[in-house]
Amino acid sequence: MQHTIAKKTLADHVEDGNPLPGDLSEKADQIRDMLADTDFDQNKFDQNADYVQSFADVSEDFDLSGMELVSSGQSFDRPFNGTEVKFRPDLLVSRTTKANTQKLGSAMFRYSKSGAVSEEVAGFQAAFMFGFLNEFPFIEEAKADTKLCFVLCANTGAQHRTPAKPIYKFNAVSYTHLTLPTSDLV
Repeated sequence: MQHTIAKKTLADHVEDGNPLPGDLSEKADQIRDMLADTDFDQNKFDQNADYVQSFADVSEDFDLSGMELVSSGQSFDRPFNGTEVKFRPDLLVSRTTKANTQKLGSAMFRYSKSGAVSEEVAGFQAAFMFGFLNEFPFIEEAKADTKLCFVLCANTGAQHRTPAKPIYKFNAVSYTHLTLPTSDLV
């Protein structure tokens, strides 16, 4: 099921500096009440509304302080070992250190009707974001930061940060021709 409406709603809400959960429940109702031409469209709207509501229900558990968050809407497509990887983070994350250097990362939202994202899958996803941004930073001369690459689980409120040995995990993903299901990675 496509969750593009939910992800855009959540990213825009966070980027605008709104408190969490703020009016996300109202936004979920607005999505659910969108005019649908088909049963498929109504199902899509209902799924997206459930996603936003679930995020609203657990969002107080997320710590997004001390970082600049921007709704991405961008695609960073790069080839890895003959496979074209389409990396579309939900949020671009950055911060400036006390030494006036730029650190960067990205965040992705996860939601499933069947339950929470597993720690292992979220770890690989965060490690992939770190490794990718380490090689292809979206801010010139900025360095990827493990603390700024994370997955937000809308089912549980868990904030999965980049695990230990992120380059090892990144290489395990990128150099094995992305043998993990891409739906679990990006």
